[in-house]
Amino acid sequence: THVRFGLRPTWGMSQTLSQAIGIRKAKELSYTARVVKGQEAEQLGIANKCVAGYEELDALVAQRAAEIAGNSRAAVAAMKDLYRIAQQSHPIEDALEKELAIEYTDILDTAARLAEFR
Repeated sequence: THVRFGLRPTWGMSQTLSQAIGIRKAKELSYTARVVKGQEAEQLGIANKCVAGYEELDALVAQRAAEIAGNSRAAVAAMKDLYRIAQQSHPIEDALEKELAIEYTDILDTAARLAEFR
């Protein structure tokens, strides 16, 4: 909606939207200021999931939070860190080198979690 109201684009929308849906679709949405809702946002990749209402949204959020909380806290933190590196747009070789160089010594529950795997 920036172009509709003559606002200077800020907050990284040109970067994050183009990464999420591709540069051509991002340009189309940005230049036209067309509003995208629900299912179309999900189809474009702007939203992860479209639900019918607040109750369904609350249930989905609770489900996703439980799924994340059920995993290794330290490994989730490591994944967050690795995605931060991925967003820095390094060439793949450099990104993989950075990933391999990082020691996540606080991941201490690997053996216990693998023992539960059947």
